[in-house]
Amino acid sequence: MVNLRNKIVGLKEKVKIWIGSSKFIVWMNYGVNPTDDFAYLDIPDLYGHLLEFKKNAPIRYFFSVVLVDLKDVIFCRIFPSMIDWVAYRTFKRYHIVDTKLKPKYYDTDEVMLHACFSLLVDYVERECANMYEVCNKKSIEKRRFKNGKLFRNKNSDAKLGLAYLEDDDHLKTNPADIESLHSRKVIKELYTWWTETRPKREYPPEPEIRGDDGKKVQLGLNIFRDSPDELSVSTKNAYTEYVNWLFDVGRLDDQWRTEDDEMLEKLVVIRSHLWT
Repeated sequence: MVNLRNKIVGLKEKVKIWIGSSKFIVWMNYGVNPTDDFAYLDIPDLYGHLLEFKKNAPIRYFFSVVLVDLKDVIFCRIFPSMIDWVAYRTFKRYHIVDTKLKPKYYDTDEVMLHACFSLLVDYVERECANMYEVCNKKSIEKRRFKNGKLFRNKNSDAKLGLAYLEDDDHLKTNPADIESLHSRKVIKELYTWWTETRPKREYPPEPEIRGDDGKKVQLGLNIFRDSPDELSVSTKNAYTEYVNWLFDVGRLDDQWRTEDDEMLEKLVVIRSHLWT
């Protein structure tokens, strides 16, 4: 592939040289070689030159200037805009956030939390991973090219994303990048917490209470409707253990909710650094 790409580039250069050496092409452009990138910069009065070109050779001006500009407008502005209009509504829907939640009803606070951290995960595993491939010399040969240009890898890669965040040697030498260095540490901390620490949350097992007859006591909301004095000893014990379990679950919910809020606040603070 590399040899083929080099051959194509070499062929393009040969065609460019042939066009530049053609007297007809220079004549069509009113004495200017279009293959020379600095040809128009060498003209002292470019605007006056174009006016003279248009006045003295209107037909050549139409083919060499008007049609070329029209081609650029169509193929560099209108046509790409049409492609983007379709792409951003089909397979490049960057305005859509996948919360990764299972289909069911969720309150707004839960959806907001998962949406924000889902964006963080995409930033690390896609954007940072892509930047690692672009910046790291070891992966230059592994880059994928299309029409001679590098295009973005759409696949997620957590290892490459974290490697990019840890590759901060160039930031340590520049005092102006201290804030960026700190944000990288926070991003890695939040990513690790969301993908590794938070999923390990578990409630204590629900108590299984059995009565004097050995049968499992059915607990639930109905137990709170009875008067404790009317309950048997075994049921009272079940009542106490079940209520203690509910309190433990409630305390964990409050603790986890506070932790979620703190982490979400950290994410909002470094929001302006989530770009590549």
